[in-house]
Amino acid sequence: MNSNNKEFKCPCDPFNRRHTVSGTDGVKSAIGHADVGNQAPHGNLVTGIPMKMRKLKILEDELSRHNINICGISETHWKDNGHFHTEANVVYFSGNAESSKNEVAFIIPKSSRNCVLGYEPVSDRLISIKLKASPVNFNIIQVYAPTSTACSEDIESFYSDLETAICKIPQRELLVIMGDFNSKIGSDSHLLSPCVGKYGLGQRNERGERLVQFAADNNLVICNSFFQNHPRRLYTWISPDGNYRNQIDYILVRARWKTSIRNTYTLPGADCGSDHQFLMAKIRLKLRAVWKIVQHRRLEVRDKPQFTTALGKEWDQWVSVDHNTESPDKM
Repeated sequence: MNSNNKEFKCPCDPFNRRHTVSGTDGVKSAIGHADVGNQAPHGNLVTGIPMKMRKLKILEDELSRHNINICGISETHWKDNGHFHTEANVVYFSGNAESSKNEVAFIIPKSSRNCVLGYEPVSDRLISIKLKASPVNFNIIQVYAPTSTACSEDIESFYSDLETAICKIPQRELLVIMGDFNSKIGSDSHLLSPCVGKYGLGQRNERGERLVQFAADNNLVICNSFFQNHPRRLYTWISPDGNYRNQIDYILVRARWKTSIRNTYTLPGADCGSDHQFLMAKIRLKLRAVWKIVQHRRLEVRDKPQFTTALGKEWDQWVSVDHNTESPDKM
């Protein structure tokens, strides 16, 4: 990883009211949460089906019911990029201008929108957002990795773009990467490394090995594998026939912030109309509101001598009028 990190720039101003609107209705989701308290659940869900706006409303209801303040979404099938408002939330999305495939997004309640410093639609597989928080700024990258049928060139291109996005974020800031990685890291004890815990699920595959290597190269830890939960709280995907369950969605965090993660788990009972489960993480963090500073423009005097002369003449006229006015007592 390049050690010469560049400061993360936010090309999309969340205060800017001019924004593009999605041209297509549809979604595959990943959800997360950063509560405005001392601990915050954060997570990931993938729907795998196009989601119309009415289905988006169902998802929003679930977010409200589970008190989720940041929701990352994968495979939205929304074209282009930008942000739009629903009744209760602001949706920031990144897609493909030519076709409605892949695509990623965030859903943030309007009550937390003043915490957003900016967001960057990287590609139709990556979007990043920066929030004002205490003790440091909070950065999230939402991902949707190529599926198992993709060629190795697509996989390497995805991880290259992801590493570039990571390099833009200062090392001192909190970074969470979440989404559908289409990988299985497994639970084999002899395959453990500093970035992987012993509470994975299933057998590691080739894509899982690539994810673990990427985490190690970038000093990240895979949070799902470090907390002991019931197996039904570990799997994130169910096959259409219900016979197979796998863990392919993950939440990663910079190793130095590992202790800020209190737990990760799925919510099997959440209604999201998907073959993926809500994946949550509790994060010790406090968001801070950012208020836009209104700059008052100073008027520029183009011809100061002429202005001074004209002002003096006006003043002399007022003084003359005042001296010629009789006092009411003398009338």
